Amino acid sequence: MYSELKKQGTIIQTPVKKSYLCVSCAIHKGRISQRAKIERKSG
Repeated sequence: MYSELKKQGTIIQTPVKKSYLCVSCAIHKGRISQRAKIERKSG
């Protein structure tokens, strides 16, 4: 049913989920990556 509506050009909105994580949790879950050691020291 979803694919049929999509083919017809129907716009189906999906719910947006926002999650706020601390830096260490975001790194652990793979949302963000650590910078290289050289980049961290220069900044």
